[in-house]
Amino acid sequence: MKKKHFDVIVIGGGLAGLTSAIHLAKSKLEVLLIEKNEYPKHKVCGEYVSNEVLPYLEFLGFNPFEFGAKQISNFELTTHNNKSIVANLPLGGFGMSRYEMDFQLYQLAIKNCVSVLQDSVVDVNFEADNFQVKQKRIKVFKLE
Repeated sequence: MKKKHFDVIVIGGGLAGLTSAIHLAKSKLEVLLIEKNEYPKHKVCGEYVSNEVLPYLEFLGFNPFEFGAKQISNFELTTHNNKSIVANLPLGGFGMSRYEMDFQLYQLAIKNCVSVLQDSVVDVNFEADNFQVKQKRIKVFKLE
């Protein structure tokens, strides 16, 4: 990666980092996303997402149902002694593999010209009116 100056550097490529990077790139900013892991990656968490975020995901250009998401409108909890608690979820949500969701958002980030660097950040400094980000393998990127 030759470019050393970016408008925005996002550290961490989970859901918040990926969606932030895409949003900023859609606003015509030069964005670098630094993520320590490769995509796709397995992650144990967040496989239920509220329907409240669907308009925002649509704005980003991401439709989770194109990638296997399933609508969820009911909740059921079974206790250790086989008793069930059932509830309707009025707003509802969707379930989707985080492996798939992260990977598809990563692909969308690339499509929106986000520069992605797989590395670990070791230091962030502010000096001479600039942020400088140091990674394990790459020397320094500047945010001006």
